Amino acid sequence: MLISRLTARASSVLGAEATDKLDEKSFKEALVRSMNEYIIAREALDAFETKHPELLDEA
Repeated sequence: MLISRLTARASSVLGAEATDKLDEKSFKEALVRSMNEYIIAREALDAFETKHPELLDEA
């Protein structure tokens, strides 16, 4: 669910840039923030899945 929310946030950043609601500098800053949050969340999820492989088998 966290990954979905971060993906939605990145999409909204891209949408705002496409409609000129963000200037180039603000767009780049927002995109970098979103991507950094995604990377941190992905690393946390990977670590959790490594510690609990039995949960992956059930999915």
